[in-house]
Amino acid sequence: PSVAGPLPVTPKPAPPKPVAPLPPTAGQIGWTLSFAALLNEQRAITMATSIRVDGKPVRVVPGTRDGTTIFRIVAGPFDTHDDAEKAGKRTGLPYWVYAGAP
Repeated sequence: PSVAGPLPVTPKPAPPKPVAPLPPTAGQIGWTLSFAALLNEQRAITMATSIRVDGKPVRVVPGTRDGTTIFRIVAGPFDTHDDAEKAGKRTGLPYWVYAGAP
């Protein structure tokens, strides 16, 4: 009788490499309506009390720009750039729109 040799071994496929998630798009994180960025928190709060977007108050959000603390007067997030733009126009005030949550 003949003796069979070892059976061929089929290598296991390598597990898939993890894929880095894609950065969120503006549609996923919303759009912010900004009215001002001030260096003085109390002035920002005072200014914010006079601004309404569709009857709702805006808020003051602290942030840092080039190592300096600033206080942004913002509303949002809005679902689309167009929604933020229309809301800004309805206020009758100067504003700008940027991607992301406040």
